Amino acid sequence: MNITYEPRITYEEEIRFIKLNSFDFIHFWNKKGDLLEADKALLYKGIRNLDSELVKLVEAKEDKTKIYKVYLKIGHISLLAKDFPRALSSYQKAYNLNKDGFWKEPASYFGLGMVYFHFKAFEM
Repeated sequence: MNITYEPRITYEEEIRFIKLNSFDFIHFWNKKGDLLEADKALLYKGIRNLDSELVKLVEAKEDKTKIYKVYLKIGHISLLAKDFPRALSSYQKAYNLNKDGFWKEPASYFGLGMVYFHFKAFEM
C-alpha cells in the first residue's frame, strides 16, 4: 500500500500503520478509554491518507482488489478510532468488492463482528 505523505507520516509511523488491523482494538482501547496522543495522531494521519488514496484509485478506475484493500484498511482504522458507522460502511464496501477474500482474512470478520457487537446487531 503506497501511502500519500499528506499529512506527513514518519517512516516509523508508516511501518506501524501498515501493520494495524482490527486485532489491535484491545491495545488501543484497553487504556481506560484514553488514547495516547501518538496513537490519535497516527489514526488521524492514516485515515486522511487512506481517503486520499481511495479518491485516486476510484478516479483512475483501478482494479477492485486495490480498492478492496483500501476499504478494508479504512474499516480497521475507523474501528480503532471508534468511528463505528464509518467502520461498518467500509467493511460492507470491502465485502461487496471481494466476498471470498473478506472471509479469508480473520481481521476483516473480527472487525465486522466488533462493529456488530457495538451496535448490538446480533442474536444470541
